[in-house]
Amino acid sequence: MKAKSIIRWMIILAILTGMISACNLPVAGPSPEEVQSHRPTLTPMPAVTTAPIRTLTPTITSSPTETSIPHVPENIDTFLARCPTAEEIASIDADIRLVFESDPTVGTLACTRADGSANLTPLQRGAYQALSLMKNLEFDQPLPWTDKSLYEWLINAIDGVRFRSDIENGFCCEPANIINVSTAGYAHLSQKEITQWMDPQSGWGLVWSLMIIMAHEARHNEGYPHTCAAGPTMDNTIAELGANGVVYSLNTWLAYHTEPGFFYTNTPPDYYREQMAYAAASLRQVGFCLEPTVTPGPPPPLP
Repeated sequence: MKAKSIIRWMIILAILTGMISACNLPVAGPSPEEVQSHRPTLTPMPAVTTAPIRTLTPTITSSPTETSIPHVPENIDTFLARCPTAEEIASIDADIRLVFESDPTVGTLACTRADGSANLTPLQRGAYQALSLMKNLEFDQPLPWTDKSLYEWLINAIDGVRFRSDIENGFCCEPANIINVSTAGYAHLSQKEITQWMDPQSGWGLVWSLMIIMAHEARHNEGYPHTCAAGPTMDNTIAELGANGVVYSLNTWLAYHTEPGFFYTNTPPDYYREQMAYAAASLRQVGFCLEPTVTPGPPPPLP
């Protein structure tokens, strides 16, 4: 595995478990030697193949006044490649407050008002895309920790998000019901990290990371602190569905309980879902004190 990929995986695990002293966003990674010496023992991902993308069966809809046309589910990268519309932004702003007190991506416009969106930096674009995706995601089973949709749960759990550079770690909450996100790790984003679910070179994506950290901190605001006496940023079990349990469940539901075609990609087709399944399996190993030890091996096969 390349040093950059190792560092990215350590950063992702730090986000998921709060291993960088608190619940926080990615920061500049350590040297490859430091990563190798401190890296937890993880089950390697199964080798991926370069099989061709599977063909989705279109759904035909009929209307007495319109010609029937096939409908193909939108792919995640198609969804993320476009800018959120002005209407989508206004709808999100009516539900939750986003405050960008600091933004290391200032100076570059990723979206523009002239094109029907708003003048958004890459970080702002990612935040709105994360919330828009939460609003549009559908699962084939209810989420384990709520009877609401992912988006409805989030906007009921918190009132807003502050993006700040004056804090090393993100946390909940200041002021009340407002989660705080450190912007330290977002200064050098690749184009694919901005416009795709993950960049295969880093195994990381802006929208994915923002979804995970918002869900994690929102669960804290519902009265679920980390519970493990032996590790202040660990939960006891998945079943208690604390902040780590929600992140574990969200990655599991994204990998196993969404329309498979939505997360198809070219590098190879199931790469995104495999990465999310691996993230969940890795978090189970390092994020919980009392979870039964699992037999080493790859995550369960994808449907």
